[in-house]
Amino acid sequence: MANRIVEYTWRPFPTDHFGLRDYPVAGIFLKNAEGKWKFKQFLVDSAADVTAINKVAAEELGIEPIGEAFSINQATKQGINVYKAKVDINFNGVILENVNIVLVINNNLRMPLLGRLDVFDYFDVNLQARNKKTVLTH
Repeated sequence: MANRIVEYTWRPFPTDHFGLRDYPVAGIFLKNAEGKWKFKQFLVDSAADVTAINKVAAEELGIEPIGEAFSINQATKQGINVYKAKVDINFNGVILENVNIVLVINNNLRMPLLGRLDVFDYFDVNLQARNKKTVLTH
């Protein structure tokens, strides 16, 4: 079977202190509880252990939490409260099923994060800063 290559062009976003910066963003589709695909932009974050979206985005997408809230540590070592959820994700025709994600309760997450667990396991991820694109090879 031939490798599937999915490419995403980086997008400019304003920062608090450094002006407009280009970020590795992937526009992907998530399947909600009703079986409908919903589009969302995700920051490709190779340091994130798990894919994360805030609670408002989860509600917009129709993603339901599983079980009780729990705390995970972020890069600053501060705990944040989250719920676990599972979704199917579509990367331009490459579909991953039952992907573990977390729903961040406090809504401080500016943009959803595409993390390693259950996502990067299925792709070779190449962040090309000079070309301003992200290449995922499946």
